[in-house]
Amino acid sequence: MNISILKKIYHRLPQPDNWKFWVLIAFIVKSLFVIYFFSFVYSYDDNFSGFNWEGSIAKAGGDAPSYFEPIENLINNGQYLDDYRMPGYGWIYYLLRWVFSKTISFNIIIIIQLIFSAISVYLLGKIAHIVFEIKKSFYITYFLYLTSTYVSIFDYVLMTESLTVSTIIISLYLFFCHIRSKSFIHLFFSGLFITWAIFLRPIVAPILLLYLIFLIYFFVKEGLLKKLSVIFIFLCSFIIIDGFWIARNYRIYQKLIPLQKDRDFKSVVNGYGIHMRDFIRSFGGNAEFWLPNSESLYFTPESDYFIKAYEEDTLLSLIPHYIYTKDFNIDSLNRIREQIVKIYDPKTKASEVKDTENEIIVKFDNYQNSIKKEKPFLYYVFSRLISLKRIFINTDYNFGFIGYYFSPKHSVLFTIFSKFYIFFYYIVMIFGIIGFFMLITNKNSYKNKKILLFIFLFFYFNTCYSLIFKENQSRYLTTAYPFLILSCQYFFFKLYHILKINIPEINYYFTHKVQNFIHFKIKK
Repeated sequence: MNISILKKIYHRLPQPDNWKFWVLIAFIVKSLFVIYFFSFVYSYDDNFSGFNWEGSIAKAGGDAPSYFEPIENLINNGQYLDDYRMPGYGWIYYLLRWVFSKTISFNIIIIIQLIFSAISVYLLGKIAHIVFEIKKSFYITYFLYLTSTYVSIFDYVLMTESLTVSTIIISLYLFFCHIRSKSFIHLFFSGLFITWAIFLRPIVAPILLLYLIFLIYFFVKEGLLKKLSVIFIFLCSFIIIDGFWIARNYRIYQKLIPLQKDRDFKSVVNGYGIHMRDFIRSFGGNAEFWLPNSESLYFTPESDYFIKAYEEDTLLSLIPHYIYTKDFNIDSLNRIREQIVKIYDPKTKASEVKDTENEIIVKFDNYQNSIKKEKPFLYYVFSRLISLKRIFINTDYNFGFIGYYFSPKHSVLFTIFSKFYIFFYYIVMIFGIIGFFMLITNKNSYKNKKILLFIFLFFYFNTCYSLIFKENQSRYLTTAYPFLILSCQYFFFKLYHILKINIPEINYYFTHKVQNFIHFKIKK
């Protein structure tokens, strides 16, 4: 009975090509998520920093000023400085600021993010339909991605996560459209959107090369002129935009800087911060002091997080015992922390601060090199596996809409909703990974070029941050999440297919056993 009802619902659903319906539904649901968060979280918690930034409806993450302050400098002084961030996010604000105030500009950016996010939900469903060539894949993917809050939590945040995910999905959809239709319009805009994604998040850049490889792979039988035309049309957006960016950087710095100039904020790069983070990452630690159980808290006594949240014995437990070498131990790290306290002491002279900071830098570098030399497996392999585990099995704020913690002020409804989304998150993670292994162990997957591209994209976005950079903030998994949804959808579809074949036999088996049991009892 239930199966027949589901079949009736399925057959009455609008067709996947009815984009107006599906995008509108996605926009409504995404907007309801934001309204829910405003209503329940804003009203219950006083400790959520960054909400209603500049009087807008937006939340500003800690990185938000680094995207918008250079734009304000550009408008007021004609200089895009400080330019730690690439202008892929700020250019929207730049155009809006010529007409609107800061507050209105931020509100419009949130609306733009919601629109792009809604479009991306629909297009991810279309990608599933194209890649797996099954109509049901569209519906499963669409509803899985729509009802998940893991990416939606960033739709109202003034950071690059939401738009980066949306532009990647749009670019991939247009790329597949070109493969199917051979339309140069699709190819051009696919290149434009992946260029935008790169300028939002430079780690997307290797995908440009992956797309090129697959373009040649898809058009392997075409002539040289055709291949060159396809490559040029796809790359022209990146060549032009990045060309201007390189020229601008060379004019200011006399260096060839194709993408992002620095690894981190100026205060971090110019001080001991980047050396501290490299040391922490050398053993798979978390370098973000505002996250729970982050090893960097041990070295940030100047922060409120350190002062309020931890006692000395708890801090000691943050540093794993297996990292120590003949060059350093826990006492060595304690001495570094004492030096950091000295730096932030207003009584310390400026010259002494500089000397102390230089000593700290040398120590962090020496300790990192010591781990690299004495414990190469920890440095090169195990630290990356730890980061990979932590980026998936996370305990920080990105469980999406569940809040940063469960407050006693929260209603029962909020707590239920929150715990449901923790469960939802792990369902997607577990079955997404299982679905991926089902794909790569299926020989037919390698005959389908579109599935093969999906496999490469899945692997890259799920591992690039942790295996390459040893980053383990869960928000860096947002670019991977759509591919986990696609893979999770594949698992559910295969499971449905297996059950559909075997359920009649299972029913017959159990029915036969029950009948025999009843017959035996009656006879007895």
